[in-house]
Amino acid sequence: MGASKAEVGTSATSTRSCLNCGRVLQGAYCSECGQAASVGRLSLRQVIDDLFSEFSSWDSRLPRTLRRLTVDPGGLCRDYVAGQRVGYVAPLRYLLLALALSVLSNWWLDFDPATVMAAGPALSARQQAVRDSVATLVLEHLDWMVLLALPLVVLSLRLLYRHSGRNLAEIAAFLMYVQGHLLVLSLLLWPLKLSLPMAAIALRAMLQWWLLARAGKAFFRVGALAASWRGLLATVCAYLAMLLAAVAISLPTLLAS
Repeated sequence: MGASKAEVGTSATSTRSCLNCGRVLQGAYCSECGQAASVGRLSLRQVIDDLFSEFSSWDSRLPRTLRRLTVDPGGLCRDYVAGQRVGYVAPLRYLLLALALSVLSNWWLDFDPATVMAAGPALSARQQAVRDSVATLVLEHLDWMVLLALPLVVLSLRLLYRHSGRNLAEIAAFLMYVQGHLLVLSLLLWPLKLSLPMAAIALRAMLQWWLLARAGKAFFRVGALAASWRGLLATVCAYLAMLLAAVAISLPTLLAS
């Protein structure tokens, strides 16, 4: 009787299906999707285990990505699009993580755009209302404007580097890494942003230019001068795109004033 129970148990185990894709399981992990065979009802312990597992997987990739983007941003982008991806945080995920950190820092430090606009030149009441509406939107949501401007900057880089052989997807990955690292490095500008906000904005624009030029030199395999002027044009394009997005969003307010 005992033997027959064992046989039944073995038969039942061998015909279990993956809960994710439905494939018959033949080991500890599904050969189709990689999910563990031991997945059961969700418990608090499993949630905690998954959290620590996710953190440990980021623990090595995130510092490696940060270090490489600081030392050799163009080289990392070149290696990533060439297929060396396991050791690094994906570009979109890196950009979203950097954006979350930047938004959190804005909330925590309670940045007030009025401190920037108060230092501006005297204007008429209508001009001041227009300026305040657009400037407040840009300064409060500058990091989100980066996402809105991304497609236009990708297209501008595709045009500027049209003979590089890079396609739109590769250029988008390059730009997401660069823009994400710009957000990370911009966190170092917070002391200046609180005391001299206009200087911080100007320095951020210069930092973006420097990153685009430095990374572009290695990624697109061009000379320093060619990467420099292309990076400058792409930076100008990015800020114009952010300004256009701000004007478009605040247009109802402008028309009503």
